[in-house]
Amino acid sequence: MLRIALIQSCTTGWRGFFSRLVTLMALGTLLSSSGFACSCLRIGPACEAAWLQADAVFVGRVYWTDWRPTKDHGISTVHRIVTVKTLEPFVGNVPGWVSVETGSGGGDCGYEFGLGGKYLIYAHREKDGSLTTSICTRTQKVSDAAADLAYLRTIKNLPDTGRLYGTVNQYTFDPKFSAR
Repeated sequence: MLRIALIQSCTTGWRGFFSRLVTLMALGTLLSSSGFACSCLRIGPACEAAWLQADAVFVGRVYWTDWRPTKDHGISTVHRIVTVKTLEPFVGNVPGWVSVETGSGGGDCGYEFGLGGKYLIYAHREKDGSLTTSICTRTQKVSDAAADLAYLRTIKNLPDTGRLYGTVNQYTFDPKFSAR
């Protein structure tokens, strides 16, 4: 009898401990200050990313990294500014040297650039003309970008003119039509 009472006392004690722990964790989550978490939409193939999602696509080497305090949605944070020498432009007007802004990493979707590294950068142009990128784009090390570079180099060398072949059919809706 004593053994059963001790076992029941221990299991009730542990259950009570864990239920209090879960309650405290849930309460802490609800009362904590708001923060950011990176949430990316689907990243399409190179052809979609180059023409529909990015304002500038280029290969560049990172020469300098700087940090800039900024505000995202009213919350103070720090963004990374990388100075990049353009080596091979594909889309958009990208001069010889550009600054590209990204988050600091972690929950703000910032891309982790390394000094001296060569990258294929897919960037968005802000209203002020500055370029931004993140892990939610196809930005990647050149060593990992063989498929993207093959596509981008192919379209870069295509002639400005082209031909379209095919058949055009016109279908109209007739409300009086009935199938027999």
